[in-house]
Amino acid sequence: MKKYLIFILCTGFLLLRLTINAQSERGRIIFDVESIVANEKEKEIDLFLSAYNRQSNGDLEGLVVANPERFTITETIAGETKRMPIQEVTYISENVGYTKNVVYLMIEVSETMNQKGYAASKNIIKELFMSNSLIGNENQQVRVAWFNEKIIGGESLQLRNGYKDFVEKEQAVTEGSFSQKANLNQSLLRGVAELNEVATNSKKIVLLFTDGRSVSEQEEEKAALMGTLANLGNDFQVYIIGMGNVMNTAVLETICDTTSSPRDSYNKGKLPDRVITNLLSGKNEPIENLKISVNTHKERLGNETRKYSVEYRGERQSKVIKVAVFRPSSSLADLRPEQLVELSFQKTLMIGIGIILGFLGLFSIAIPLFNQFYFKHNHVKKYSDVKKLGITTSDPLTMQAIEDDEMVVVMGNKIMSLETWKYLRKNGQGETAKDY
Repeated sequence: MKKYLIFILCTGFLLLRLTINAQSERGRIIFDVESIVANEKEKEIDLFLSAYNRQSNGDLEGLVVANPERFTITETIAGETKRMPIQEVTYISENVGYTKNVVYLMIEVSETMNQKGYAASKNIIKELFMSNSLIGNENQQVRVAWFNEKIIGGESLQLRNGYKDFVEKEQAVTEGSFSQKANLNQSLLRGVAELNEVATNSKKIVLLFTDGRSVSEQEEEKAALMGTLANLGNDFQVYIIGMGNVMNTAVLETICDTTSSPRDSYNKGKLPDRVITNLLSGKNEPIENLKISVNTHKERLGNETRKYSVEYRGERQSKVIKVAVFRPSSSLADLRPEQLVELSFQKTLMIGIGIILGFLGLFSIAIPLFNQFYFKHNHVKKYSDVKKLGITTSDPLTMQAIEDDEMVVVMGNKIMSLETWKYLRKNGQGETAKDY
């Protein structure tokens, strides 16, 4: 009996110890899904996570978890759940420790931007300042650079006192002048170079306001910009906001797609929501340092909402589970062939109604025209062609004899001049082929 009691106590102590260790490990682990992106080339879904161990002194250390066997990923679509095969787990070590933001405002002050885009750009920036998204956190620095051919860029100014500071520096730099053209390629290159110098070990967020008309047409400048952007690390994020009458939209989108960050995007007239909610919050949080690629086994990826559950099993078999929702509504996430178009019920209904209205409109014109043609072909004749020998016919309305070269309407045995038929028809007294 005593042996059994000792065995039970030892077993209970061991289970308690394992439970405490597991809970301790869960408390040290920082594990969250930051973003989900569709990999267009490989037909895969890439999940970007922040996966860290918090040490006893508070420092962060990236989890060495590049072993796919540590993870289980399930996908749920319309209530149906299935386990996803993991293709690769990549540990992005260079992202460890980036806990500060440097927000770099780039604003074009060309002549075309003065017409519509610049005032709207200032309103967006003002709203950001008023919402405390840009100022008020020790882990965030805000810089601004205006650019045109005269003010190329590369010497930005730090903003410490909110929108008032922005307005004062704007007056000193631009002097109210918008008479210059601009070169977006050169200015963006100089801005990137400056950020690499002044914002080491920080997350660099570029917010570029432009109407797209300043994109360089020179092939060398295009290649230089794209080459530089392609070599940027994930610590760089570039957002382009098209203002006013935007031109070269495809080029602006390409600039964002060229960078390595999966978050970068182009928007017209407003900031992406993720900029405000995720990137400009200035919170002292780790950013993504782990990528997991899963195979969709599909030739195309539709726009249905997908829920992904990511389970991580630690060294002591403790589990951390995070759930994220993915809505592949953007062109980047849509892997369908260009020639394939799927229509929603609403679009199909509208197209159907449009076709019906089109046919009704066509028939409302075609049927009257056909009736006129039919009547003219069968009932309108030259009097000499229908005149009977030895008989003179008088018009029933004017009572005058009908001339040989006069056009008449023949309805059975009735004959009248065409002008009389039109008069009677206009006043609702005439006969038609249908009446006859």
